[in-house]
Amino acid sequence: MAFCSKCGKELAEGAQFCASCGTPVGGTAENDGTKRVQKFEGEIRKCPGCGAVLQSFQAVCPECGMELRGNANAVSSVKQFADKLMEIESSRVEEKDGVGSQIAELYGFGKSKVNKTDTAIISLIKTFPVPNTIEDIVEFMLLAENNLDVSAFNLHLLPSVYGGKSRAEKKTEKATADAWLSKMEQVYKKAELSFSASPLFQQVKDLYEGKKKKAEMAKKIKLGLIIGIVVAIIAFYVVLFSVAG
Repeated sequence: MAFCSKCGKELAEGAQFCASCGTPVGGTAENDGTKRVQKFEGEIRKCPGCGAVLQSFQAVCPECGMELRGNANAVSSVKQFADKLMEIESSRVEEKDGVGSQIAELYGFGKSKVNKTDTAIISLIKTFPVPNTIEDIVEFMLLAENNLDVSAFNLHLLPSVYGGKSRAEKKTEKATADAWLSKMEQVYKKAELSFSASPLFQQVKDLYEGKKKKAEMAKKIKLGLIIGIVVAIIAFYVVLFSVAG
């Protein structure tokens, strides 16, 4: 019985070419078509307790229940992520326009300009890969909970409410908050699939749901204020026209 040296399919007796991939049959003694050639790509994760093969998203062994902890000698992926955030923030350079441009932008005129440092931070958060170990998942949720500013979802109508910040800065704060909340949701779902039976999962759940609830509350207040303002404007014009009539 012979096998194709390229794809491993069984060769018909007397065949000159593989019927599956078209590779010629024959060659050197090392690769004469009589040996199945196997190639392995990637890594196979196994439980250190029972040796069961693990899927990439699993942080708890489905066979023996062992919680998969990180290597004590390895550098945490979240630690590297936090260090990179600090590195980007430490290199921040304020991008200032002329006084006239600042005033125009502050009051809603002119173009909003996002700082390059903020753009880099948002990109880093969005591209951060979801951790595999329980420690890194918990550590990330604590980091995100501390950095996610839900006040960015509030309504800001006047420059005085901005706290002296421009529209671009407020827009960037919201984009950063959105990035943190989205990544927290990804990590939470990973934890739910990986170790929902572990006591540590409740901590992850509390951190995520706490921030999500506060963000949703801020958005509801914002929507309510917008609706209230629209209703007030309509009522004003109704009264104005009725008096004029």
